[in-house]
Amino acid sequence: MSIEATLFSPVDITGQKISFASPQAQDLSNYWFQLARDINRPPTRASFDPIAIPHLLPSVVLLERLDAGGYQIRLQGTAFRERGLVDRTGEILNREDAEPSRLAFYQAVDKVLDTPCGLRLIAVEQNYEGKQTLVEIVSYPLTDRNNIARFTIFIIVPLKMIGYADGQPRKYALTEIREVTEISLDLRDRVQA
Repeated sequence: MSIEATLFSPVDITGQKISFASPQAQDLSNYWFQLARDINRPPTRASFDPIAIPHLLPSVVLLERLDAGGYQIRLQGTAFRERGLVDRTGEILNREDAEPSRLAFYQAVDKVLDTPCGLRLIAVEQNYEGKQTLVEIVSYPLTDRNNIARFTIFIIVPLKMIGYADGQPRKYALTEIREVTEISLDLRDRVQA
């Protein structure tokens, strides 16, 4: 499946067209909506084929919600390590162990899966040396075999370096969420470009 074949213009919940800052975010959206269009609901994790989007994989994260309320990082692309972040593939994230600054992240992931909806975030990512980068994050739900939204696919794309943090480097990469836009998954709202 070629993601260039059809371009989708996602809209927010008010019906306004979303303008992505990065072409990678648009490409992930195109791919997700192509998968969803064929079945008219969020696609399954099994239908998500990384071979179809090889140029996006370095910036992709796949999370699975666990029954215990935590999340497991199933896939984290290589671009994160190149930006000075630790590869956390396989790590289990427990809400109870999270720093208070991470609660907004958990709320965003919960919203993608519970609504379900897509989300576009503008956030600040910090690497272990304290370098802070403005990033665009786009996330969509994927379902398990029982059509329960259990996985979320993210793309995290650096937009610009904004400085260095004072003090201790942070353990986690995402330090601040500055903007949140909910993306409607109602396929009738899609405008094909």
